[in-house]
Amino acid sequence: MRRTDFLNIVDEKVVCIDVHSHCGGIDMWNYQFRRLHMTQSMRDLALKMSIAGIDYFVVYPLASTTYFDCRTFEPSGIDGFPYELGNKALLYESQLFGPNALVFPAIHPKVRVREQVHFLEEELSRDSILGLKFHPLAAHATLDDLMRSDILQLMREYRLPMTIHSSDFDEYSDPKRVFALLEHCPDIRVSIAHCGFFDREFYRHARDFGNLYMDSSSFRVLCGLFSRRKEGNHVKLKWEEPQEALRELFQMFPDQLMWGTDEPWTCYTDYEGNLAVAGDIMAEKRVLESQDRTVREKISYYNTVRFLTGSERNDR
Repeated sequence: MRRTDFLNIVDEKVVCIDVHSHCGGIDMWNYQFRRLHMTQSMRDLALKMSIAGIDYFVVYPLASTTYFDCRTFEPSGIDGFPYELGNKALLYESQLFGPNALVFPAIHPKVRVREQVHFLEEELSRDSILGLKFHPLAAHATLDDLMRSDILQLMREYRLPMTIHSSDFDEYSDPKRVFALLEHCPDIRVSIAHCGFFDREFYRHARDFGNLYMDSSSFRVLCGLFSRRKEGNHVKLKWEEPQEALRELFQMFPDQLMWGTDEPWTCYTDYEGNLAVAGDIMAEKRVLESQDRTVREKISYYNTVRFLTGSERNDR
């Protein structure tokens, strides 16, 4: 969907927006090491969204790029630059089957940046993308690398929002790194994915930044994972009751929280490939629907539109 078309639609009525999903390309790391998920087509994703009653959805390529050989992290020779084929596959499939897809191409801040910028500028001239996605672990790069990258200048020039993966499993994905980025560039809009992995220090300072958002994806998966944790520097919610836990999170961040499914990661395997949390997009949607109207519309429309466009929508 073109950015201008989306702006016209959200000016007309409140809609349900999933701010985090994936399709296009192949996740080579998962393919090689037998983990979910390896692929997803736009045709399948759009059908799931329609069945779940989701009007529009932000979509990124799958996490890893075929530019690198995932065993050695050396160039594979398949792509001309990171995420080239995954981004092109996503855009191609969106033209065929994704009229309600809001495309966020993935980027790598350090490798063949000039080629990435040229590609993104061409797509921006077609009004075909709404933002960018950065997965630090998949790229083996940090937000410090992004601060030194020309991709950051592209974001600022075109006022593009960016979603940034977070976790506490690795050295790259610490959500607290975003504070230095926002202090360096207070004019950009950033969403930290996966609730910032409930990092206590991140939560302590997140409200200090007006352009910082976080998405809830995939909330039932996160609740399943954190219900088994006994230690760690994270906030504690009612993990066994995802509906209540989401209400608690909204109370902490009523103007920053956005709803997303992370489809197809609505079920999750551990690093040995065992199914750790079962689920599906319908289960994620039921958690959203369990909230009262104010919460539901704030996290699946008003906050999300502000993140995507930089402008407010008045409650109707």
